[in-house]
Amino acid sequence: YASPDGTLRGSGSYDNPIDIDTAIGIVQPGQTLVLKEGTYKRTTPIEIMYGDDGKEGAYKTVMAEKGKEVVIDGDKKVANMIHSGSYWKFDGITFAYSGDNLKAFHLGGSHNIINNCVFHDNGDLGLQISRVNGGIQNTYDKYPAYNLISNCESYNNCDPSMINADGFGCKLTVGDGNKFVNCSAHHNLDDGWDLYTKLNSGAIGAVTLENCVAYKNGIRLNEDGTETPYGAGGNNGFKLGGENVPVKHVLINCVAYGNVNDGFTSNYNPTLHLINAKAYNNNQH
Repeated sequence: YASPDGTLRGSGSYDNPIDIDTAIGIVQPGQTLVLKEGTYKRTTPIEIMYGDDGKEGAYKTVMAEKGKEVVIDGDKKVANMIHSGSYWKFDGITFAYSGDNLKAFHLGGSHNIINNCVFHDNGDLGLQISRVNGGIQNTYDKYPAYNLISNCESYNNCDPSMINADGFGCKLTVGDGNKFVNCSAHHNLDDGWDLYTKLNSGAIGAVTLENCVAYKNGIRLNEDGTETPYGAGGNNGFKLGGENVPVKHVLINCVAYGNVNDGFTSNYNPTLHLINAKAYNNNQH
């Protein structure tokens, strides 16, 4: 167990928890780290380095205490999580208030599961899958691959320049097999999902989105429940490519509505596979 007031001197028991950084540093494959209720305010990002891995069938699991709210809070100063390891699972955790131009959760490892997590009010993108360490991850086979993002929500993410902050990104430098299932992205500055590909860095791996919903991107959700247009950004529900690079992303039973720009845009990707995709009431200028 870890808690917001846990210390290095803790035993890791429920009544004597340790701090989150120490706990993540010592958790072993097959073990579960339970985060006790509360806000974990950060002065530095939580970092999981490339090569710090669990194993197939023996994940390193980090989960919120059952029925409790756990928030990793960047205090509007730092990124919340920079994660390059493989075979980790995160469950039931909120990542909020990252610093300006800093992602809440940057995922650069492979074979990870991010389940039932929330990303909101960050100073850049909510969760992005792309390589973290360009010096090590310098070939396609080292790009992040086979990650599953399930039952997650990302909203109200906005960067200072008002041009970049999406709900979810899987772009630029990603390998095969990344998948989003039962996720929602709404009220983000830029796009709900961004699967951008650059010509000079080559095609990314095909991404699968299943039962995902993107709505009201380009409109901010205020604390009192009212809504305010951002007046900037791309404002698409699903942005599915870039620069005429063919990548056959697969979207199954996905829905886009109420976005300020397009519900779905190929963004010059000449090949896509959409099954039962629905878009309505978009272009809400």
